[in-house]
Amino acid sequence: MLSNENNCDEDAPLLINGCPNHDYEANGGIKSSHTAKYPSSRQYLQRFWRWLRNNVKILTMTSLLLGGVIVLVVYIAMNHDQAPEQPKQPICLTPACVLAAAGIIENMDSDYHQINPCEDFSRYVCGGWEAKHHLRPDQDSVSSGSVMYEKSQETLRRLLEAPYSDSQSSRVSTSASANRLIFDKIQSAYNACVDEGAVQERGAKPLLDVLRKVQEHYPRPSDIGWVHDRNMHQSRGQQSDSNERLTSVVVYLSSIGVDAFVTFNIDADDKDPDSVVLSLNALSRPGLPSKEYYQDQGLLKAYGETMGQVLEALLREARPSPQLGVDASTIFECSEELVKAVVDLEKNLAFASPDEADAEDVTKYYNPRSLTELNALLPQLSMPYLLSLLAPSEYEPAKVIVGSPSYLEALAQQLNDADYETLRAYLVWKTVQAYVDEAEDEALTPLKRFNNRLRGKEPDAVEERWRTCVKVVDRGLGWILSKFFVEEAFSQDAKTFGDRIISDIKNQFVEKLSVARWMSKDVRNVAIEKVHRIVQKIGYPTRSPDLLDAEAVEKYYEGVHVTNDSYFDNALAIARFDSRREWSKLGKPTNRDEWLMTAVTVNAFKAKTECFVEQYSNFTIRDPQGKTLHVNGKLTLGENIADAGGLSAAFHAWKEIEKKKPSQLLPGLQHFTKEQMFFITYPSLFCAKTRQERAVDLIYKDPHSPAWARILGTVANSREFQEAFDCPKKEPTYNIDPTLDRDENPHPTFTFWKTGARQFRDPKDCWEQCQSCLRRGIEAGRAVTTQCNYQADKMQLGSTCEMGFDYDTIEGLAKMQQGGLNDPAYVSLGQWEPYWGWKGTVNPGGGLF
Repeated sequence: MLSNENNCDEDAPLLINGCPNHDYEANGGIKSSHTAKYPSSRQYLQRFWRWLRNNVKILTMTSLLLGGVIVLVVYIAMNHDQAPEQPKQPICLTPACVLAAAGIIENMDSDYHQINPCEDFSRYVCGGWEAKHHLRPDQDSVSSGSVMYEKSQETLRRLLEAPYSDSQSSRVSTSASANRLIFDKIQSAYNACVDEGAVQERGAKPLLDVLRKVQEHYPRPSDIGWVHDRNMHQSRGQQSDSNERLTSVVVYLSSIGVDAFVTFNIDADDKDPDSVVLSLNALSRPGLPSKEYYQDQGLLKAYGETMGQVLEALLREARPSPQLGVDASTIFECSEELVKAVVDLEKNLAFASPDEADAEDVTKYYNPRSLTELNALLPQLSMPYLLSLLAPSEYEPAKVIVGSPSYLEALAQQLNDADYETLRAYLVWKTVQAYVDEAEDEALTPLKRFNNRLRGKEPDAVEERWRTCVKVVDRGLGWILSKFFVEEAFSQDAKTFGDRIISDIKNQFVEKLSVARWMSKDVRNVAIEKVHRIVQKIGYPTRSPDLLDAEAVEKYYEGVHVTNDSYFDNALAIARFDSRREWSKLGKPTNRDEWLMTAVTVNAFKAKTECFVEQYSNFTIRDPQGKTLHVNGKLTLGENIADAGGLSAAFHAWKEIEKKKPSQLLPGLQHFTKEQMFFITYPSLFCAKTRQERAVDLIYKDPHSPAWARILGTVANSREFQEAFDCPKKEPTYNIDPTLDRDENPHPTFTFWKTGARQFRDPKDCWEQCQSCLRRGIEAGRAVTTQCNYQADKMQLGSTCEMGFDYDTIEGLAKMQQGGLNDPAYVSLGQWEPYWGWKGTVNPGGGLF
C-alpha cells in the first residue's frame, strides 16, 4: 500500500486524483515518438503534452478500471443464466472493489461452474491463474507470491536506479546525512552488480584469490615438514597440527558463508529461551540438493563430469600461480580418480545425515553435549580453537547442541579415511559452489548449466541482470532497501490494519485452545502462553533496527564496506558481516519474544497429528521419469497443521468482524455467499506452477506441501468449508478444531458427561441426529462428542450426544456432584477403547433429546 499523503484513499490509493503514480515514471513517461507524428503542430502538442502529463494518472487508472468493468460485464453476461437468485444485499462498486473482483474472477477457472469445489478446489480457484501465467526460461516456478514480489522488484529497481533525493527522508524525522549514506551504500552494491562488463572482465580472478586463501589455511602436509599417511601412526603433535589446520580452514570458510563439513547455527535454546546456544548440524546440502539425488547414477555421472570440467578449467587459469594448492600435473593425471573420491565423500556424508523430517524434530535434534563430549564425537575439529577465532572472547559454552551425533561420528570416520588431496579438493569445490553466481567466467559455465538442469530450466537460461541484482541487495542489505521501499509503498495505516487482523486471529486461537479437551491443563496453558508471546511482525520493524530511523539503520550496517566497482568483493564483505553478527550473539541473552516449542508440547500433539501425516502422504507428484513420489507428511506436518489452524482461526476472526461491520458483496461475484467468498480468496497466495525437477527438489527438502496440496488438504480439514459449499460430507477429513474433536487421549482415563441418547431404525436418521448434536455444540460454544452405536446383541442403532469437560475420576466426580449432575439419568461413565474411542452406557430415559 502507498502512503496516504495528500489524502489518498487507503483502499484504492492509485485511483484518487493527486495520489502518486510511480508506475508512470517507471515506464519512462511518454516517449518522444508520440510527438513526432505531428511535426507541424508544435504548440498544440505542447499543450497536449502538459495536459497528458498532468492527467496520466487518471488515464492509467481509468483504463485499468475500464478493463475490470469489461471483464465483469463479459463474466456476468456469460453466467447470467447460471447464477441462482439470491437475497438482495449491498454490492460494493468502488474502483477498488471492481478491480479486486476482476482479479478474483480472472484467477478462477473459466469453467469453474462445471467443477465441484468439494472435489477440486485448487483448480476451481486457480485454474484461470495457471492458464494466464507461464514460466520464463529462467524460472523454475511461479506463484502468486512471486508475482507480487516481482512487482515489488520493479519498485525497488526504480529506487536503486534513480538519483538520491532529499524528499526521500521527508516522511519521518530522520537524519538527512545518514539517509544519504545508507542510500549510497545500497546503490553502490546494486551498481557493482549490474555492471556486467566489469564482472566479466575480472572473470574467475576473485574466486581464485579465495581458493588461494583456502590453500593458506590448509597447506599440503609436505609444505610444513611431514606427510600424512593414514596407514601410518601419527604422533600426538602431528595429529594436533592436522586438526588445527583443518579447523583453521573450516573457520575461514565459515567466515565467508561456506559450510564445509557441518552447519553452525546460533539461536535461542529450545529448553532455555533466555539463552543463545551454538548448534552443530549435518550439511543441508553436501553437494547435490539432497541425499536422494546420490541414488541417481546417471545424474551422479553428470555431476562428476561437471566437477572435473570446472576444477580443471580453474586450475588451468591458476597455473601461473602454483599457490592455488594442487599441482597441475598431478591433478590432470589423477583428475578422474580425485573427482570420484570427492563425489564418494559427498555421498557418504549425505547418507549419514538425518532425514529432513528428523532434522526438524526437536525431540531428535536436541542433543546437548559438553566440549569434551563433542571432541570425542569429532576429534578432527578443535572446538576450543574454533570458538577462540569466531566467538566473543568472554564466551564459555556450557553445552553445544548436536543435531545428529551419528552424523558427527560418520564425519569423523570419513575425515580419518580421506587423504589430503581429496579433502582439499572437496573444500575447493564447496567454495566454488558457494560463489559460482558471483563470478563470470567460462570455467564456471558447466556448473551453471548443471544447476539449471537440476531445476528443469534451459541449460543457458539467465535471469535478467537487474532482477538478480535487486535480490542481491535485498539479501545483503535488506533493511536499508526495506526502509526506502516502506517509505514509498507502505503506509502506517496499512501496518495498523495488518496488526489488528493478526490480533483478532490470535484471540481466536486462545479461545479455541481454552476448550481443547485433548490437551492436559498444563500443556493447554503452555500453548496459550505461546500464542500470547507471538511477536507480530507486520510491514516493518521498529527496533533492531528501527526501520524509519536512518541513523539506526546506518549503525546496523556500519561494519559493511561496499564499493560500486567490485561485485565479488561486496559479496565477501556482506558474508563476513553476516557471520560476525551471528557469532556475536553467543554469550548474550536472547529476546524472550523468540519463544520456541518445547518437547512436552510436541509430545502432546503426537497422537493428534498422525492422521495429518497419513493424509498428506497420500498426495503424490511424478518426477520427469514418471516415477510417483509421495509428499513427506512427516516433514510437512508443522506447516500443514499451521495451515489448518490458521484458516479456522482466520475464518472465525472474520466472522466476528462481520458481526460488527457487515461487508458488501463484490460485483460479478454476488451469487456466492460471503462464507464462500472467504474460502475463494484464501488460496490466492497458493496458486502456482512448478517445473517437475523443481517439484522433486521441494518434495525432498521443503517443509511445505506442494501449493495445490496445501489448498486441497486444508479445505478438506475445514468443517466451515464443507458447510459453506454444502459438500455431501460435512465432517472434515481430519479435524484440527479442538472444540469439536472426539476424545483421542492416548492414556486410559474416565470422563463424566451430561448425556442423551436416542434409538433409530434408519442409519441415515442416526447420522443426521449426530449432525444436529454438533450444531448444538457449536451454538452453545461447548465441547461435544457424538456417535452412532450399533448394539448387535440387542439389534439396536443408537446415537449419543455428549457435552461437558474432561476431568480425572476423583476431581470430575466432585465437580459433577457440586453441580448437581449426579443423577444417573444424565450421567454416563465412559471407558477408553483404543479403536472405538469413548463409548459408555447411557440411560435412554434421560438426556437432551
